[in-house]
Amino acid sequence: MAEVAGISPDYFQLLKTPLVRGRALGEADDRKGQRVALVNETLARKYWPEGDAVGQHIQFTGVRPQSPNTQWITVVGVVGDIKSDGLDAATAPRIYLPVNQSPSYAMVVYLRTNTDPGTLGDAVRREVQSIDPSIPVFGVRTMDEVVAKYLEQRRFALELLGVFAGVALLLASIGIYGVMAYTFSQRTNEIGIRMAMGAQRGDILKIAVGEGALIVAFGLASGLAGSLALTRFLETMLFDVKPTDPLTFAGISALLAAVALAACFVPARRATRVDPLVALRHE
Repeated sequence: MAEVAGISPDYFQLLKTPLVRGRALGEADDRKGQRVALVNETLARKYWPEGDAVGQHIQFTGVRPQSPNTQWITVVGVVGDIKSDGLDAATAPRIYLPVNQSPSYAMVVYLRTNTDPGTLGDAVRREVQSIDPSIPVFGVRTMDEVVAKYLEQRRFALELLGVFAGVALLLASIGIYGVMAYTFSQRTNEIGIRMAMGAQRGDILKIAVGEGALIVAFGLASGLAGSLALTRFLETMLFDVKPTDPLTFAGISALLAAVALAACFVPARRATRVDPLVALRHE
């Protein structure tokens, strides 16, 4: 089973799809020449896992007896996979035939330009209808529009998720700051005694940040364990990123650790500025 498309020789060059093995299609691959085809890597791996697809032969079934597709077709090259069915869909096996050997009643034209692509549609329509006014040209879109439309709902869901994540980070930061500030307000006498006995502000900060770092370490460990268990439910919303992507986990952990330690540092620094005599009299 494979999807079939008739293409022009410049199709893969325009889409910047690599030729993995064999040769590309050319203008000489017409009705007078040998029947040839290209296949994608998915088809090559599936049907010739132990050998080379180049030089193999394929034939279509279920076609009219007089159809040219009943002839054996030689595979002359293997090309890279193209995400034609969606960014998150598995790539289907595909066979690419020369359009001069297998013309289609409906065609899609791909154009690459260095100018504004939005103005190119009208120019193409004029050129086509100057040859045959009865041929309709429709569905003119840029590739950016195609991708944006496909990702629209997913982008909205991820943006909404990002807003909630930002609010959660803000609330967590406020909570950590509040807890640490309250903790040090209850330890004012202890801080006063330590400073009266010669402790420096740096020593008090080391104690505060050290205790905060211990709490942060326990919090990150439990958070990472929960994330590893729950992020698999987001797998369908991700593209080219694994649910357990190490860079993402490392970046978020570093961000949360920095926020938490900052929330510990600020109230600790404020506590070290208290006069030891005032701190000793504090009830």
